[in-house]
Amino acid sequence: MEGIVMGFKLKRPVHYLARSDAFTSPFAAWLLGLLKVIPIYRQQEGPDNLSKNEEVFARCYEILARGGAILIFPEGLSLIEKRLRPLKKGVARLSFGAEQSRQWQLDLQVVPAGFTYSEAQRSFSELLVAFGPPIPVRDLKGEYTDNPAKAINKFNETLAAELRKLIVEIHNPAQDLLAELLFRIYRNEETDKWNPHDPERLRQQQALASRLREIPATVLAELQETAVQYTDLLRECRLADSHFPKGTASPTFELLIGAPLFLVSAFFAFPPFFVAGQITASKVKDPEFLAPVHLVLGLLLYLLWVAIIGIMSFYVSWPLGVTAILFSLSGLYFPRYRRIFRLASARSRYAILLKKQPEVVATLTEQRNQLKQFILKTLAKD
Repeated sequence: MEGIVMGFKLKRPVHYLARSDAFTSPFAAWLLGLLKVIPIYRQQEGPDNLSKNEEVFARCYEILARGGAILIFPEGLSLIEKRLRPLKKGVARLSFGAEQSRQWQLDLQVVPAGFTYSEAQRSFSELLVAFGPPIPVRDLKGEYTDNPAKAINKFNETLAAELRKLIVEIHNPAQDLLAELLFRIYRNEETDKWNPHDPERLRQQQALASRLREIPATVLAELQETAVQYTDLLRECRLADSHFPKGTASPTFELLIGAPLFLVSAFFAFPPFFVAGQITASKVKDPEFLAPVHLVLGLLLYLLWVAIIGIMSFYVSWPLGVTAILFSLSGLYFPRYRRIFRLASARSRYAILLKKQPEVVATLTEQRNQLKQFILKTLAKD
């Protein structure tokens, strides 16, 4: 998913390096090749494959020499967690190798980029992208010439330090549930102020994650217990935290007004994305690649579906063809209305729960307020 985002965000063509096991099926190899993804081979994929990296690196050198850009994930693996793993040496080796192959005349710059998802496993979740200052590879020319291993380690230390400034790290996996819940409550509580392009969001989440490392063990244990109880009770009631924060009313008006447009959009958007979901589920085994492959394949099938309908409609008459193409744009509304419908359904369940079991709502509110107070105190000190 990060590669897709960077492809849209950067004003230049981007190539990507990804581990070769993502190319195991012909379908995946075709789709990734279409997205300019280049396979990189690791030790665990067999020593015989490592020799192929020489060809991969030579291709990358040519791309960089032409002024191209390459997106590399320096951790060498993709995990859905908010932690920076030890960096592999691939980025450093590729960078130094590219400079050395062109007599250190490329003036190659490595730009650190941090990606922070609101909820990485959910479609249409928010992604915060932050960039750090470029790291000039040529500055380490002398050290690399004298001692390549030492220069590579120094480069990785610099890159890791910069990356940590650009991401949210939950250092203890046992705190994942609590930290993610705190982030979610704060986002929902500050809906009107939550600008997806505001760098302050990153700092606020970093402050919350850092605070969890500093508080006494007894306070942390109490917060974790509250988070577990709150999450379990929400799940039991088929609710989510976003269903009852302050200042958010049920979107009844748009739910009614948007229904006709949704029915049209469903005709264009549902079939291709449903088929894409079925293909992705059967062909992609790695959970980290499910969302991006589903999205890209769904968009491709959507365009194909629209093209088929358009051609058939134009064959009947050009006014019908133009109408079909215009109506096809309604497919963009499909995911928004689906979210609105789910939110309205959840708000109805909440209203029923409040009427029939007010003591449950009172318990949820009390638990949420405990977590909210911790958030407010933390950010007030920051």
